[in-house]
Amino acid sequence: MDGTTINHDILDLKIYLSLMARTYGIHYIEDYLCYYCLCFQVLRKKYYNMVEDMKGKIRVYCRVRPMSSSELERVSTSKRP
Repeated sequence: MDGTTINHDILDLKIYLSLMARTYGIHYIEDYLCYYCLCFQVLRKKYYNMVEDMKGKIRVYCRVRPMSSSELERVSTSKRP
């Protein structure tokens, strides 16, 4: 995930809202602001879930398991003088 996608989404929204404000006026745009606020909440949740998913993958990749009894036995026999 990179910042260019988020910046692109925000820029698209700003352009669209300024166009709507010029075309329909400020009162009409209030409904669209509420709608796009909901859209940004959806985007925020999407990006948040992507970050959490990546964190989970990192945790799984770095997981350490306990040594099995055969591994413990090999370690203890290899340390004997």
